[in-house]
Amino acid sequence: MTTFYGTFKELENLKAKLAEVEARISKTYDFWDDTSVSIDLLVEAEALELQINNLESTRSRGGLVCRCE
Repeated sequence: MTTFYGTFKELENLKAKLAEVEARISKTYDFWDDTSVSIDLLVEAEALELQINNLESTRSRGGLVCRCE
């Protein structure tokens, strides 16, 4: 098992949250139409994308701390 810490772990968590929000947006859009998607979901997705871009542009190499079995 590989354990990540620091910025890399934050990135992975943010990407998982973004995928969840995008899935909710997609589900809402597919079920209704583009006007039924909550503005809060769109704002949340945009904020997560901004955080991910900021972390990716400022993080240093590395992040793999431990490979455990």
